[in-house]
Amino acid sequence: MFRFSPYDGKKSIYQGGTMAKSISGSAKRFTIAMKLALITLVMVLAMALIAVVGVIGLRSVNAATAETMKASALKEPIQKIWHAEVYVRMMSDWVALELKPKDKDGDKERVDKHDAIIEESIQEISESPESKYLPTFPKFVETYQKWKTLRANQLVPMAYAVQDGPNYAADFWDYGLETFKKGPQDNLGLINAMEEQLTQVGVEIDKRVSTAKADAARAQTTMFIEVGGVALVSIVIAILLSVNMTRRIVNPIRQVNQGLEALAGGNLTVHMDINSNDEAGDMACNMNLATESLRGLIADTYNVSAKVKESSQHVTNTLDEVASSASQANSLIAKVDSSSEHVFSNVSTIAAGSEQMGASIREISSNATEAASVARNATQVAERTNKVVAKLGESSQEIGEVVKTITKIAEQTNLLALNATIEAARAGDAGKGFAVVAGEVKDLAAETGRATEEISTRIEQIQNDTTGAVEAIEEISQIVSQISDFQTTIASAVEEQTATTNEMSRSTANAASIADEINSMITAVAQGGQGISESVEHLLEATSDLRAFADELECHMSGFKV
Repeated sequence: MFRFSPYDGKKSIYQGGTMAKSISGSAKRFTIAMKLALITLVMVLAMALIAVVGVIGLRSVNAATAETMKASALKEPIQKIWHAEVYVRMMSDWVALELKPKDKDGDKERVDKHDAIIEESIQEISESPESKYLPTFPKFVETYQKWKTLRANQLVPMAYAVQDGPNYAADFWDYGLETFKKGPQDNLGLINAMEEQLTQVGVEIDKRVSTAKADAARAQTTMFIEVGGVALVSIVIAILLSVNMTRRIVNPIRQVNQGLEALAGGNLTVHMDINSNDEAGDMACNMNLATESLRGLIADTYNVSAKVKESSQHVTNTLDEVASSASQANSLIAKVDSSSEHVFSNVSTIAAGSEQMGASIREISSNATEAASVARNATQVAERTNKVVAKLGESSQEIGEVVKTITKIAEQTNLLALNATIEAARAGDAGKGFAVVAGEVKDLAAETGRATEEISTRIEQIQNDTTGAVEAIEEISQIVSQISDFQTTIASAVEEQTATTNEMSRSTANAASIADEINSMITAVAQGGQGISESVEHLLEATSDLRAFADELECHMSGFKV
């Protein structure tokens, strides 16, 4: 006999959940959040690296730009030296050209003032770190100091020696001759050397500025190249990492989605082969476990529907046999009814004969002979009736056994319907239709149980009535035997006719009453047999509905591919 335990499904689902946990925890997890965090971390590190390279490059550019600015800043003091040197030379000549000492002192103050400007500019350039790139500048300072010493020791005293008077022109001329005739160490040689040296210093400053600008441009280009290279490498790494992580995240989710679509279409053979230790892998594992559990549930449900169909067919066959037996019982009951009527008629005839015996003693012999014949017939009829009623009792017992079988089948059908209802409730929305079918099956099983109980009651009544009929027929047989004895007594002794006739009248009256009771009992048995036939018809209809429900359930279950 097919048995279905709903606990098996629960156990498998529970074990599946434990399996999913063990699978997810068996290896070091690399979750989706960790993958996204890794991408973000790589992006942040790339941005930080770009920022560091950019800052370092900017520092180099700023340093080179600062060097350029420092080198360019030297042009201003050089220009001051140029202007002041020219002015000092001019004022030195004016010191000699002035006629009055007071005017000479004023020009001398202007010369000293511009000498101070030259000294400040020299100090500014000497203190600058860029002075190391001006190898000619120390030579200029040395030449300038010589020229300054020459002016202080020779030119200025000579300029003050030129006074207004008759010898002014000769003195000034002598001053000029003395000044310009002394070669490279004289005034003109020192002035020419200073101009050449200042010109060379300017060239060196321009060269340093160009070099610093080139260094700044090179640093800027290097910064752009480094930042661009780091950015390009970071972008490539980020793209490759993003594509890899996206593929690892999206592909399992896409496979799970395809599996869910197949599952929604009724395909329970789908299996997710996702070797991922993240949430997508957990989803695939749990989906595989759920699919296996659902596949087992559908298979069990399909088997249950097949067993219900088979059981309903068995019940139908049994009920057909019961209907056939009930039909035979009804036929036998009809025969018994006919026989009982015949018995009743005979008993009535005997009663009439007994009454006629009281009216005419002469007809006793002939009537006794006829009564003996009737008694023999009555005995035979009683024996046949007794056999028929006994057979009716056996048939009622067989019907009782069939009813017990139907009751067991109804109880088993009710148990199957209860199990199916539990499984349908566990299946959720997908088992609602099956739950309705299971409820209908359960109701039909309950109706079958009630019908079988009613049939059992009727069968018990039939058995009780049959027992009474047997007893009554036995009593009739005894009475008929007594009638035969009475007829013999009548034949042997006429003198006892009166007493025998009275006793016979009483006996025939009792027989008529008993025959009437037998007739009533047989009518009740016939009605009970009719009720059995109707109950069997109801059971056949219920079993047909049950088989139709099983076919419908099997049709629904066949829509799933397991």
